[in-house]
Amino acid sequence: WRAINTVLFDVQAGWYAPQYLCTAECAVKSTLKELSCADCEERMNFQTDFMSDADTQVAVLEDMLANGFCDEAEDPEVCTEALTYVLPIALQTLGDYDRAWLTDFCTGTAMCV
Repeated sequence: WRAINTVLFDVQAGWYAPQYLCTAECAVKSTLKELSCADCEERMNFQTDFMSDADTQVAVLEDMLANGFCDEAEDPEVCTEALTYVLPIALQTLGDYDRAWLTDFCTGTAMCV
């Protein structure tokens, strides 16, 4: 799970990276400080809902495999089988998880206004 977590939630290119959360705003602003809290929560909900989408789960799996996620594993075939099994379950679980954390994230981490 640690390796999957590292890829999915990488600060620069992961699931909640600014390039995916604030495409228009981040192109013209250097920080998320001007993002409204309502927009922040809406975007976070959208991104989290996206995890539950079956087509998204397949695309993420294909992308991870195409980019060599299992290439350095002790047994790449076992890694591929395990990732194919675990990733959709993990994404679905994360997508279905309680969203009570969103307000704290948006006000504390994203510093919305």
